[in-house]
Amino acid sequence: MDLVNILEKQGDKMNEKVVRILNENVKPILAKHNGDIKLINIENNVVEVQMLGACSGCASASDTLQEIVLMELKKEIPEIKEVVMTTVISDDLLDLAKDILKGRKKLKR
Repeated sequence: MDLVNILEKQGDKMNEKVVRILNENVKPILAKHNGDIKLINIENNVVEVQMLGACSGCASASDTLQEIVLMELKKEIPEIKEVVMTTVISDDLLDLAKDILKGRKKLKR
């Protein structure tokens, strides 16, 4: 087996571990606040995620990344260096904005 295949296999195992930890440990916490999280990429032990639902655009999202997501990942994968949030607008937020602009939903004040 060549080095490329070995590295790909290690990357697959890292992805599987991260997805499992997000699903089992992180998502239930975020769901209590009507939020969610999606794995985008892992490169050089840096995990890139997208915050969804109420977590997308939340002022506390960066704290959530450090205090919950990174902590949970490092418990089982200490080689994780950091967790970063992608700046992509979530489909949920985009759909909500479209509904508001079309008058199908009203902003709660």
